[in-house]
Amino acid sequence: MSNKSNKIILHIIGQLGVGGAERQLYLLLEGLHSRYDFTVISYDEERLDHMDAIQSLGVKVIVIPKGPGLIGRIKFLIKLGNLIRIIDPDIVHTWLSSANIWGRIACLLSKKKRCIISSIRSAGEANKKILETLVERFLAKKTDLIIANTEAAMNSMVHNKIPEKKIRVIYNAINPDLYDFSETKKEIRRQLMLPYHKVLIATVGGMRPEKNHCMFVEVAREILRKRNDVHFVLVGDGELRQNIEALISKYGLCEMFTLTGQRDDIPQLLRAFDIFILTSLWEGLPNVIMEAMCARLPVVATDVGGVSELISHGENGFLVPPNDIGSMVRAINRLIDSAKLRSDFGLSGRSKIERQFSLKNTYELYSSVYDEL
Repeated sequence: MSNKSNKIILHIIGQLGVGGAERQLYLLLEGLHSRYDFTVISYDEERLDHMDAIQSLGVKVIVIPKGPGLIGRIKFLIKLGNLIRIIDPDIVHTWLSSANIWGRIACLLSKKKRCIISSIRSAGEANKKILETLVERFLAKKTDLIIANTEAAMNSMVHNKIPEKKIRVIYNAINPDLYDFSETKKEIRRQLMLPYHKVLIATVGGMRPEKNHCMFVEVAREILRKRNDVHFVLVGDGELRQNIEALISKYGLCEMFTLTGQRDDIPQLLRAFDIFILTSLWEGLPNVIMEAMCARLPVVATDVGGVSELISHGENGFLVPPNDIGSMVRAINRLIDSAKLRSDFGLSGRSKIERQFSLKNTYELYSSVYDEL
C-alpha cells in the first residue's frame, strides 16, 4: 500500500531486459525507494531480467503486453491510461523512445494534470525522422521536464527545437567498489579458461546492429595479421550472434576468439581483460564504458553520442571515428605495446568515475527533480 506522505512516481519503460537504461532505472529505484512510492509499468513479457530485483525492493511491477496491429495498440493505450488513473501518480517518468511516446500519450488521456518527465538516453533518440520529430515537439510541450543523460543528447534536442529550459542533464551513475576484487588477473583468467600470457582485448554488449561487432572482428583480423600476442573476447548475445560467429570462422580466427555469451558477472569478467573496445554506431552514455573505467581498463571507442563525455582522448583512452578500422587498430596497437600506458589510462578512468559519476550525486539530482515538480 502506498505511503501517502511520499510522492507517488510511476515509471513506464518498454522492457526490463539487459540494457543500460534498465540498469539505471534499477539503480535509481534501489537508491530512492525508501523516499518515494515507486511503481513500474513495462510491456514486453519476454524481457524481464530486472523484474525480480526491482520487486525485491518492494517496488510493484506491472506488465501489460502491447498487442499487435492498430487495434492491439489502441487497446494497450486505453489500458495504460486506465492504469495511470488507478495508480494516480504525482509524477509519470517515461524511459526510452517507445515508452516516451506511449507513456506520455496515455498520461494525457488520463484526463488529470500530472507532472511528466521524459528520459532521452542517446543522441540517436533525439535525432528522429521528420514525423517522429514533430510528435516529439508536440509531446515536449506537454512534458514538464526532459532528462538527457549526455550533453550530446541535449544538444540534439535543442537542434530539433525542443526548448533548452525543459531539458536537464543527469549522467548515468555507477558504484566503482563493485569492480574491485582480491583475486588476481591470472586467477580470474584461469577460472574463465582464458589465456593469461596474452593481452586480452574485449568488448561487452548485445549483438545488435548498432553495436557494430563486425567492426570488432575486422579490427581483430587486422591486428592478428602482424602479431600473435593477443586474444579477443566478445561478451554478450543477441540476434546477430550467428553472423559474428560466421565472420570469425570465415577469417580463420576461431582460435584467437572467445565468445562467452550472456554473462551476469561482468565486474569480475572485466578484471581479466587488458583493453576494452567499443565499436558502436550510436550510443547514449554507455554504461559498459563506465564499467570498464571502474575496472581500470584503458578504452578505445568510437566517438559517438556521449562517449567523449566519458573518454578524454589521450588521457583515459582513445577516440576514433565510427567504422574507422585503421584508426582503431593503431590505437589498440599503442596500448598493446605499452603496459604503462594501459595502466595510466586505467587509473585515470577510474579516477574520473569516482569524481563525476557517483551514485550519491545522481540520487541527489533525481531527488531534486522529483521534489521540485
